[in-house]
Order: sequence, then structure tokens, then C-alpha cells
Amino acid sequence: MYHDVYDCTCITESWLHSSICDGVIDPRREYLIVRKDRLGNKGGGVCILVKHSISVVPLDLDTRYSALEIAGVEFIALQAKLQFLLFTAHLIMMLRVQLTCNYLLTVCLFTPLRNVLML
Repeated sequence: MYHDVYDCTCITESWLHSSICDGVIDPRREYLIVRKDRLGNKGGGVCILVKHSISVVPLDLDTRYSALEIAGVEFIALQAKLQFLLFTAHLIMMLRVQLTCNYLLTVCLFTPLRNVLML
């Protein structure tokens, strides 16, 4: 991870779970880590790593979407009045979940956010 320098990395199929702390992922503590682990079985999960030198705010999704494997951050541009949202998602091959995730991402693109997403 430290051989090539990336400002932001999105990972799907992270295979992370509650027994793996962020310090194991980034021992040097160079990144903010936003993750959504799969609950109940192996595999899945997503995570976003962003260098601490970049201003971001993790997005809190409404609890109705807690079963989805999706994580997001909002990049904060202090000098420009731009809003940039970044999401990473693992779409499980179930139509209902895919439709819900697609709807959620569509709403995010057209809804002003300030750290909390309420649908």
C-alpha cells in the first residue's frame, strides 16, 4: 500500500470484519478509512482510504440502508464551491438490492448533502 502513493483508494470485496481494526489496514495512519463490512458471512465489504492531507467528510447513510455494502465520502473544497461525492459499493446479485442501491446513488447525485444523507 505504501509502495505506490495514492491520494484515494476504493476497495470492493475488502473481506474486512469487526475483528480487523483500521490500524491493521493502515499501520502508519496515513489515511482516513471509511468502511462498510459485510455482516454475517465471509467476503464482501467495501472501504475507501483517503490521505489525511485531503479534506473529506464520511457520509452517514440512513439506517434503512444499513444492509447495503456502500460507503461514501464528501470532498471539501474550501476555495472552490464545488461538491464532490465519492461512493464505492458492492452490488450483491439480487435485483431488489441492486435497485435500492441504484436508487440511493441516484438520490445522492441530486440531493444536497452536509454529512448526513436522509431519504
